[in-house]
Amino acid sequence: MAGSSKAERVWYCDALRVLAIALVVLLHTFADWRWMYFDASRTCYFVLTCLQIITRVAVPIFFMLTGAFMLGRTKEEKYSTFFKTRVLKLLIPFVVISAAYYLYQAFMISLGSLWDFLVQFSNNGIKYHFWYMYAIILIYLLIPFLNKMILNLSKRNLQILIVILACSNLVHAVSYVFASQGTPILMEWSFPNMICYINYLFLGYYLYHYEIAKKWRKWLYLAGILALCLMPVIDILTVKTSITDSLFVAGSIGPLVAATALMVAFRSIRWQWSARWKSFFVITAPLVFYIYMVHVIVMDLTKQNLLKVWTPQRFIEVCLFIAVEFVLTFVLSYIVALGIHSGIKLLNKWHKSKAS
Repeated sequence: MAGSSKAERVWYCDALRVLAIALVVLLHTFADWRWMYFDASRTCYFVLTCLQIITRVAVPIFFMLTGAFMLGRTKEEKYSTFFKTRVLKLLIPFVVISAAYYLYQAFMISLGSLWDFLVQFSNNGIKYHFWYMYAIILIYLLIPFLNKMILNLSKRNLQILIVILACSNLVHAVSYVFASQGTPILMEWSFPNMICYINYLFLGYYLYHYEIAKKWRKWLYLAGILALCLMPVIDILTVKTSITDSLFVAGSIGPLVAATALMVAFRSIRWQWSARWKSFFVITAPLVFYIYMVHVIVMDLTKQNLLKVWTPQRFIEVCLFIAVEFVLTFVLSYIVALGIHSGIKLLNKWHKSKAS
């Protein structure tokens, strides 16, 4: 979720970042309802999967934007300085907001303990969407070394490396399809998820720094559209007893192809951003991290209160409910994130004034 400085804004990347956070909120808004229809109605489940599928590019886009802005730096920086200015800015809010989530859960379900919080925090995380935070913090710890690697790779060698690592995404998808039919193959031929996430950084760096020829862009757009169309079809044909979403995760080939096509499209289009849009991006870009962190608890509370006044019965009502829940969740999360960001800025100003 890293971004460029205010003085060096890249507007299409800001637009991608804002789109990605909106898609993340929409993804999680869809989730409960889609899972509910898995047993109730496979047709409705398929429709919701088709509607949700575009949201699966969001996390790959976040990884790719991190690579675009964090890799390729030629200025030398001490690792201790990098850790303080980058890693701690992620880690400290992550711990604090995780504690807030835990207190909320303890209040809603049962009282917990500090030890229980530490156990959950050190393992799977307090909430399901925090998996990304563990991944991105580990990646940030490696970025100074990945940066040196990138600076010493030629364009051709970087292309080869990206293709080799992307083959793991294809293997993941193929092995999942065969495993769902009771014939597991290629199970040991895919890289760990962390390698796939790092490859998104390489891909983001490449797409940011190198132009894709027009003749190849057309094929890439077609591949992205085809990936979005095929994923829900393959899913409905292969998933029989329980949802796994293995085709839709960042480590699979479909989201990689679709996200690549989307980033190339945003870079290639000659956007004419108005002053109002630019102002919106400037305000929103620093909030994306906090929107991601808080949106699940906001979504839970929004859904609980909506259900008190509106219980959708028919499928079309459920679709409308999802739309309303998404809009309210995003707007409220935006307001909460703005409050957190403003509070941190005031705290930093007070700290600086006290130090001086």
